[in-house]
Amino acid sequence: MNRQIAILGHVITAVLAVVAFAVFAWLALRHVGDSYFLADQVDQLQKFEALLRLEPEGLLGGQMSGTEARALGPFGAIVFGVPVALGFGINAIHGLTSVFLVLAAALAFWELSRLDRTMAWAWLIVFTAMRMVWWNTAMFWVCTLLLPLGVLQLALFTAVLRNPTSLKLTSMTLVLLLALQVHLVALVGLPLLVLAFVVTSSRGVRETESAPRGVAHVMVALLLVGAVVPYAAAEGQTNFRNTRAMVNHVDTAVRAGGRQGRSAALETLVLALDPAGTAPAATAKSVVAAGTMVAVVALLLAFFRRTRASSAEERQQNGSILWLTIAAALSITGQAIFFLLMARPLNGLHYAILLAPWYAVPPAALIASLLPRRGVAGLLAAAIVGIAAIDLLVFRAPNLADRYAERTPWNYRAIVAGLDTLCADQHVDTVEGPGLRDELNPSYDPVLRYLMKRGFTRCRYAKGARTIIAGDRNGAFEPSLGSAGHRYTREAVVPPGLARYRAR
Repeated sequence: MNRQIAILGHVITAVLAVVAFAVFAWLALRHVGDSYFLADQVDQLQKFEALLRLEPEGLLGGQMSGTEARALGPFGAIVFGVPVALGFGINAIHGLTSVFLVLAAALAFWELSRLDRTMAWAWLIVFTAMRMVWWNTAMFWVCTLLLPLGVLQLALFTAVLRNPTSLKLTSMTLVLLLALQVHLVALVGLPLLVLAFVVTSSRGVRETESAPRGVAHVMVALLLVGAVVPYAAAEGQTNFRNTRAMVNHVDTAVRAGGRQGRSAALETLVLALDPAGTAPAATAKSVVAAGTMVAVVALLLAFFRRTRASSAEERQQNGSILWLTIAAALSITGQAIFFLLMARPLNGLHYAILLAPWYAVPPAALIASLLPRRGVAGLLAAAIVGIAAIDLLVFRAPNLADRYAERTPWNYRAIVAGLDTLCADQHVDTVEGPGLRDELNPSYDPVLRYLMKRGFTRCRYAKGARTIIAGDRNGAFEPSLGSAGHRYTREAVVPPGLARYRAR
């Protein structure tokens, strides 16, 4: 009987999961192509070109705002550059990052469901109710890679709890390194890796010998080495300039202190302890207090159920839920301490998005600890929570996806359409305003010039041409402009903010 219930539970979970993640994928692609395509995106594409030339600029990641330090490698540039190099186009990058999030979430759900089906569904409910998730899917930006990488960390940590292996620990290390190649704020994920090693050392590594597993070990090891080599090569060419910049920034920030750090730390706690934003009118302190209470109760219930478990399987299951909740609490606390020490404002959701999958763990653990897990009652509980997850995705999530999407007329399709209207099959020069120029890398082509020189528009770039295409995000164009000793008269203006000038 128990075996039949288990098989039925697996079938129901699989069917509901296929429906849930099909809807999630559809919603994740809902606003692909609607987001900004400006200097930040073109910067990554040209960093990929620099990477192919093995230049230091391409071997490192983007520059951290307000610092001289750069991320630790080219992962973001590779994700941006490869689809374009393969001929899939610019918007394929946005589609790829959104699908990456859905696949990572499916893997995390699968690993959680092998631990506890009810907790997996509860996690999916909280996760897909978060504004950070839908903001992330709609945003075309390299920092959005942090969320799927954070979800992968959750999946791998859960897999380590179920069956610790060196392959999983190595994979967690690789994922963290890739996150650090996107943004240095990924340092907040380091405590999770440390905890994974603590769990493994306490439970012991369990390896099984097989040819596929051996191949996987080799592949992950090679990827791990490959993740370190670009940074080492860049630092070797620049006399460790980036390492010195990071150390100097941390030293300066820690010495500075101040209210900005305290405010940012509190903001991260509010994001983490009210992930779905269910209490917008409450004060920050009350949100933190309520969220802390949820985490404490989840910890106590998991600990109580672990001590009262009648079998080794139940003890391991409850012990793993306890470890997940501990990991979530420690990482969230560590993130707040990180921003406190850095003494700077949060300045955007992406700075706190790596740990976003962990924000859903305490409430999911609480729900899992309150509901039955065994027999028919456990089967019904998991099915009901699963149906609730699908209900949220079908009826509420579309509104969330639309509400938190950052849409703009300055997207790739609109810019190309405007260029083709103004200068199709013509040779033109460009004058591009703020947001279109790469302020950090002035030698890089600005947006319009990049599109023309790489063949994404029918316009052709020619320096000093008698026709100029001007780009201004505010749409403010004078009747005439001067360039290289010549006067040009405005002829036409089209959305999103492009104008054609011709020499007199």
